[in-house]
Amino acid sequence: MIATGVLEIVMGFSAQTWGRFFIWIIAGLLYVAAGVIAISQPLLAASIFTLMLGAGLLATGIVRIVLAFQLPPEQSKWLVLLSGVITMLVGFAIIEGWPDNSFFILGVFLAIDLIFYGVGWISFGLALRQRRNESRSGISAQSM
Repeated sequence: MIATGVLEIVMGFSAQTWGRFFIWIIAGLLYVAAGVIAISQPLLAASIFTLMLGAGLLATGIVRIVLAFQLPPEQSKWLVLLSGVITMLVGFAIIEGWPDNSFFILGVFLAIDLIFYGVGWISFGLALRQRRNESRSGISAQSM
């Protein structure tokens, strides 16, 4: 966060208008301040991040539910509605258990992210292997 803040401040100095200059500088300073707080007070930062995550999920779930009822009658709204209800319940569960569950929730989200990251890299590697095998078989077929 500190590095991102510094880069945004640097970007601010290359802005062509005063409005953009101030937006980049303010955003950069906020990033730096948040990074300093996260480093100096990691427990507080984890707790605040978890609360914001829960509130964001709760709000997203509510918006999805509202949007589901605004879909045209010919479109199936049940999956959107189900998604909204589940997202809202997860957000409510996070907020309800806050701040005691902060590290558990962050750990679960990190684990899920790392699993998907790993699956993505494995899929990428398998696709490269398949592409290499296809190119080799194409070369050997052409040389015959």
